[in-house]
Amino acid sequence: MVALVKLLGILILAAGVVFFVRQDLMKKSWSLAVKKNNLYVCAVISILFGIVMLLAASRCQVRWYVILMGIIALLKGIGIIVLGPDKMKDRIKWLSSRSAGILRLFAISALVIGGLLIYAA
Repeated sequence: MVALVKLLGILILAAGVVFFVRQDLMKKSWSLAVKKNNLYVCAVISILFGIVMLLAASRCQVRWYVILMGIIALLKGIGIIVLGPDKMKDRIKWLSSRSAGILRLFAISALVIGGLLIYAA
């Protein structure tokens, strides 16, 4: 389970690097996520990641951080389902209209979160 947490951290870190360099890919991934049933797939994946992190937290070096990220992932997945496709499309449209600098801040936050998750596992 700890290996899965590290793998998740690596994936988040890699996404942060790619999105920092290419903000257009971030926008494309967001627009792809809100099409048809993809939104619900994203929600289920987020919930599964949250469950994995919560189950693995007891074996990790920095338990509180892994627990926090697990809870956030669970809440994110549940929030996506509760808000539904229409409200999520509005939020994605708003996020996509932000400047490149703001989008880079999102990418930097992914770098930090992914790096800390690797360290915490």
